[in-house]
Amino acid sequence: MNFELEKYIKNILDIYEGDYDLAIELCKDFLNLFEENTFNLIEMQIKKQDGKALAKLAHKLKGAVCNFNMKNLEVYLKELEEMGKQAQFHTGTENIDKIKKEIEKFKVSIDFFELNKVHGK
Repeated sequence: MNFELEKYIKNILDIYEGDYDLAIELCKDFLNLFEENTFNLIEMQIKKQDGKALAKLAHKLKGAVCNFNMKNLEVYLKELEEMGKQAQFHTGTENIDKIKKEIEKFKVSIDFFELNKVHGK
């Protein structure tokens, strides 16, 4: 397993103190925040240059991320929030790609976490 997966799984275990079912349920709820519709909304806000809406959404997502101690994702969302506040949209799609990659890493971690719980590892 790579370092990123280990880090995310350790964070999950630390937060939920061995309550696997609760951890998996809350992680899946968290992942639902980052559905494709969310990314479409972010892209639309960047395209329309709606800084206020972009900053608000990025701030909301950043708050959820803090619960999982996902520092890279928190940084990318903070950048997106600041982009919206400053109405500077030139790096928006780069941030979206970075966010998607972090979410995918987290999703793989959750799948691994759930698989190992099911198999009693």
